[in-house]
Amino acid sequence: MKEFIKQLLSYKLAAPLLQNKAFIMVYHDVSETNAPVYNKNYSTSLTNFKAHLLFFKTHFNCIALDDLLNNTYVKNNKPLIVITFDDGFKSIKNNVLPLINEHNIPITVFLNGKAIEQGNLWVTNFLLNNEMEFYTNLLQLQNATIKHKNELLLPLINAPVQEQLQHEKLNSSKDIYLDTQDIEELKSNTNISFGNHTYTHYNLNAVALNTAITDITKNENYLNDTLKIASKHLAIPFGKQEHFNNEIIKSLGSNNYTSALTTNPNAINISSLNNNKYKQSGVHILPRIGLTNESVNDLLFLINRTIFKNYTI
Repeated sequence: MKEFIKQLLSYKLAAPLLQNKAFIMVYHDVSETNAPVYNKNYSTSLTNFKAHLLFFKTHFNCIALDDLLNNTYVKNNKPLIVITFDDGFKSIKNNVLPLINEHNIPITVFLNGKAIEQGNLWVTNFLLNNEMEFYTNLLQLQNATIKHKNELLLPLINAPVQEQLQHEKLNSSKDIYLDTQDIEELKSNTNISFGNHTYTHYNLNAVALNTAITDITKNENYLNDTLKIASKHLAIPFGKQEHFNNEIIKSLGSNNYTSALTTNPNAINISSLNNNKYKQSGVHILPRIGLTNESVNDLLFLINRTIFKNYTI
C-alpha cells in the first residue's frame, strides 16, 4: 500500500495541494556510511543528502527559519522548506557546509553546550555503543509496536537522569561534535544560524520542571556568553508531545522565546502561522519532519502524506 501511495502521490500530482504549506526538516549527522560516527538511527548518507538538497532546490522555496516566522522571504508559487540540524555534529562543517553553499540554502543548527564543551552527549553515546540492540530485542520480546524511531529509545529516554548520565562516557576516539573554533568559523556564513537544543539533551518531561528550565537557560547563557550567539529558538530534545509540557512552553514565553520546534511530522499552513493553531504563550510550536537516510521517493512520501493526515505523536 505504501508503494502504491508513493506512486500515486508524485510531486507533479501533489504540488497544487502543497501550495501555502511550509515544511521544516530536521537532520542530525550527514556522513559517509563507513564513517565512525555514522549511525542508522540519526545519520544521512552524503549521497542521499545531496539528492535531498537537489530535490528541495528544484521543487521548493528554501528559506531560513527566521524568514518563515518574520514573513521576510521572497514569495513564489512553491511550497516552503526550512532545514534544521540538531545536536551540532562535526559533519555540518565538513560535509554539509560545502553543499548548502553550492545551492545557497540556509540552515539552522541547534546546539547542546555539553556536546561542545565535553565532546560527547549521552544519547549519541548510547547509540554509538550499540546498546540499542538490547532495547530493540527487549521491545520485540514484549511484542511492542514500534510507531516511530524514538520509541526504540523510550526505555532510556524515560529513565531517571542518573541512568541517562551513565552513558556520558567520553568518545575521545571519535571527533563527533562541532567545537568552539568550528562554530566561530560557521558564524561568519550567512547561510547558517543557530538555536538552543538544551545543555544536556534531557527528556524535559522526565525531569523536574526546575531542572528542565535550568537546562534550557544554562544553554542559552552558554550560547550568549561563550559563543556570542543570540537565539530565541528552542528545538525540544526528542520533540514528541510526551517530551515537553505546558509549563515549559509558558517558561519559554516568559523568556521571550520565538519558537519551540517539535518532531511532529506535519506541514505548516502558512496562512495560519500566527494564530492559535501554532502559538501558545506567545511561542510558535512548530512541527518538523525527521529525516535519516531516506531516498527522495521516501522523502516525498513523508511530505505528501501530510496532505491527508495531521500526525500527533
